[in-house]
Amino acid sequence: MNSKINFLYFLTVLLCATTNVLSQEKSFEYILATNNDELAYGIYEDTIEHVYYITGRTQPTGINHKKALFIKLSNEGVLLDSALLVDSLQSYFMFDILDGFSDTLLFSGLKYDTGYPIQSRINPSLIFYLCNKNLEPIDTIQFPLPANHAYFLSYIRRLSNGKYIELGALVDTIGNPTPMFYLYEFSPKLDSLQFVFWPDSLGHGSDIKLQKDGNYWALINGFPGWKPHYWVLDTNYNVLAKDKVPEYLSDPFGLKWDSDSTFYVIGQGGGDNDNDIGIMRQLQTDYNDPDKNIFSSWGTDSIDYPAIKGGLDFNNKDSIFIGGMALWWGDFWEVSNWFVVLQTDSLLNLRWERFYGGDAYYTMWKLIATSDGGCIAAGSRYDYKNTNERQEDIYVLKLNKEGLIVGNSTPPQIQMQEAIVYPNPGTNYIKVRIAEQYPNSTFELYDMAGNHVLTKSIVGKWGEIETSFLLSGTFVYRIFNDDGLSETGKWVKQ
Repeated sequence: MNSKINFLYFLTVLLCATTNVLSQEKSFEYILATNNDELAYGIYEDTIEHVYYITGRTQPTGINHKKALFIKLSNEGVLLDSALLVDSLQSYFMFDILDGFSDTLLFSGLKYDTGYPIQSRINPSLIFYLCNKNLEPIDTIQFPLPANHAYFLSYIRRLSNGKYIELGALVDTIGNPTPMFYLYEFSPKLDSLQFVFWPDSLGHGSDIKLQKDGNYWALINGFPGWKPHYWVLDTNYNVLAKDKVPEYLSDPFGLKWDSDSTFYVIGQGGGDNDNDIGIMRQLQTDYNDPDKNIFSSWGTDSIDYPAIKGGLDFNNKDSIFIGGMALWWGDFWEVSNWFVVLQTDSLLNLRWERFYGGDAYYTMWKLIATSDGGCIAAGSRYDYKNTNERQEDIYVLKLNKEGLIVGNSTPPQIQMQEAIVYPNPGTNYIKVRIAEQYPNSTFELYDMAGNHVLTKSIVGKWGEIETSFLLSGTFVYRIFNDDGLSETGKWVKQ
């Protein structure tokens, strides 16, 4: 009897220890660097198997024929499986990953005639790729979109009633070239139910929610000349109401509901001409009441841009993760920039802000919170310093709850920083960007012989330092304060 009790006790301890090991925070860096041009669009976490799935695309460098690429990573960043979706005549953009049905994965996106620019991405179809957890195909389902149109963007959401809604935009290749909002409704088994198109909308759908009253709430991104709106739609998708998104938020958005009536949303903060990342907690029935909504922004004079396919997520609203890019200008710029990740509490008080990169050109497409309390971001890395080709690599960064990369046997290639210096190389000035949690800091510059050149006190998030009097050469900088900030590096004066 005692031996049986001892065995059961041992088994219980073993199971608890195993659970603790599996739930520990993991962090890693994963880079898929091949001879192809590749990037990642979406991420999905399997919280039972403790693995991550990535969807992206791959194409031969210089050849505009895109294949869908699916990747399975362990919680330590080890490649477990991969799969391709290929058509000899058409290209794929597979943007999103969701739970399928009967323990499957559902990848969704678009397929179109290979071509460039966007007006030549014609004959688009919605694509659903259903596979098992080893990425082995089960079914591929295709739904043609209207003729004489090219696709622009695509998002998929699974509603509380089990239905799927695909939102996006189409461009009329014969008439109006402005992207216009469409919505496609599918049953829980992916049967086509309804297609709705708003040719005068001048925007694309970004998010949708089924409300308790049976109506739908949607976020519609705007394009130049047409501001983003919140729409209310009836069961047949007739527009019942429209409300402007507050002026200080614009596309690209990331959104997550906190309750049936409140949600958090990020976008470019300050309007179309500002360069901040802004976040707002909004009460659905009082969008523009400042007493019932909270807004915060963390921008500087640098170009800050939210993750393109969603940079806000949380499992616990007291730990909200926000992701984007610092110094982002678009595709294939030959400058160094950074992933930027922030964490706030439910009232948008910032806990920390950190920068990752500075050695290449990074683009973040998606960020999600993970079940271990951390977050994971996916996108691309353009190593312009070491290639003559317009070629990106898939880049995935898993962080712990403090935004750190820890516990790795191999040091990560990327550097985590709390202060960044740009442009580098530079000429007549240095700009310094300081993480939000450090309101005061000091910048010092030395020549390579160790001689002190200048000191500058920085109040707030950024400062600009005059360097026109310096001769060309290499200098060493130091940024520090009494609260733990300590960054060093080299700066080149041209």
